[in-house]
Amino acid sequence: MDALDPQDNVPFAKALYDNIDFLRALYDSMTNNGVIVMQLGESPALTDPADSFGIDENRAVITKLVDEVGFESMHIYEESHSGFGYPWSYLVAFKSYSNRVNWYLTEAEVEIEIHDRILPDEEGKSTLQYFDGATMASYQVPHKGFENVFCRQVPMPEECIYDQGYHVRGDYTAPVTSFEVKPSGEKGFGLYAKVDIPAGYLLAPEESWKTVKFPPTTFEVMEELVNTHPAAEELKDVSEYMHFYGCQNQVHGAPEYMVDSGIMTFVNHGCEGSANMGEIGVDYVVSEM
Repeated sequence: MDALDPQDNVPFAKALYDNIDFLRALYDSMTNNGVIVMQLGESPALTDPADSFGIDENRAVITKLVDEVGFESMHIYEESHSGFGYPWSYLVAFKSYSNRVNWYLTEAEVEIEIHDRILPDEEGKSTLQYFDGATMASYQVPHKGFENVFCRQVPMPEECIYDQGYHVRGDYTAPVTSFEVKPSGEKGFGLYAKVDIPAGYLLAPEESWKTVKFPPTTFEVMEELVNTHPAAEELKDVSEYMHFYGCQNQVHGAPEYMVDSGIMTFVNHGCEGSANMGEIGVDYVVSEM
């Protein structure tokens, strides 16, 4: 959707970006896997106020309406090759949450999609000048400016209070040195605290980057091989490691697994309701806004 910039101070811009009936009509006309892309004008700077406080008010309104009409996943990215004097912002909204899988394809997977779906030039090279797998990877994480203006809303969104609190107050964490691995009866080994840890503390956040990740597409291919190809017998050990020690989520649109590669892998995940750890915070929709 591209007509006027949200920052344009004309009546039609207001009618376009602050019209839930128009947006609902677009939503209802789309298939279940529908995608809408709209330009949101000049990208915010790190020092900009919340969108609702200035000339970007229409941008704040339209992103709220996109959520209200039922789009299940929203993503903002910026592009500097649009020919303007400043990077430009775009909003991508998926009608189905499952389409997040395509948004989060790896750089290699995007390159394969480009190769399969777009004809090359006479020299066999891509005809795309400003898009490839690396560019798509940069779109997947919003610019810091978007986070800043989002968290400058009044009142401050709960997720900002929650996340920023941990970044500012390092004493809300229990380092990995607070734990040890010991035998856990007939069930192998378990992770035990060596000191008292208050409720709500982050557990060994310095270890989080060591996670072994099985993205949705990797998980899907691996499970198919294990279940249908006898030659993939050795892959069963990897699958069992993933299922036994990992935690499943669908943050990227389909089942994926994350496995701690350090001693935190021995935390009791509590599949039978016996967990003494878990996620805390606010219950908000996962979207990259």
